[in-house]
Amino acid sequence: MRAVLGLIGCALLIGGLYLFLSNGLSFWEQYQVAEVDVEAARKVDQNWDDRKLLPVIKGEDQQMNPLRGEQIGKLIIPRVGYNLPIVEGTSDADLKKGVGRYIGEGMVFPGEQGHVSLAGHNNTVFSELGELENGDRITIKMNSKQFVYQVHKTYIVDADDTNVLVPTEDATLTLVTCYPFGLLSEAKERYIIEAKLIEAK
Repeated sequence: MRAVLGLIGCALLIGGLYLFLSNGLSFWEQYQVAEVDVEAARKVDQNWDDRKLLPVIKGEDQQMNPLRGEQIGKLIIPRVGYNLPIVEGTSDADLKKGVGRYIGEGMVFPGEQGHVSLAGHNNTVFSELGELENGDRITIKMNSKQFVYQVHKTYIVDADDTNVLVPTEDATLTLVTCYPFGLLSEAKERYIIEAKLIEAK
């Protein structure tokens, strides 16, 4: 009987160690892409600190057809110094490479008219997202173009609330991450940042 209990205990210990190491490796891979350089991020937009809300502009077709997991651009958030790769898709494999663009009906590419939604983990690439406020600017660099969005709203929804992924009339950017921040287990809520396109160059 002792031998059986010893084997069960050993198996549980090995299983726990495996889970710890695999999650640790996944965390490390995601942490590596979370580039934070406040000075460089703030050079992208000289008006990054101006929170006065500006008029929303119309987006334009970007003529893109990337493969899943392919990097399509960079997400730059001067307020927190983020300079993150944006990849096509939101699978676990995609999110290990950076911030993922939701694919689906009604979703568009950055800079286009309609709704672009990006997801990232709350304990790596989006760990500081809660510091953003209305009026903060978010820049996306893609295809030698720059699109500047301005935060209009932040809120929290249930994890199964898909209303944050519906089509929009305006050129809208939504950033989505698990909530509360830093949680390593399955989160029951999502933190949402909604921004509108104010500049394209």
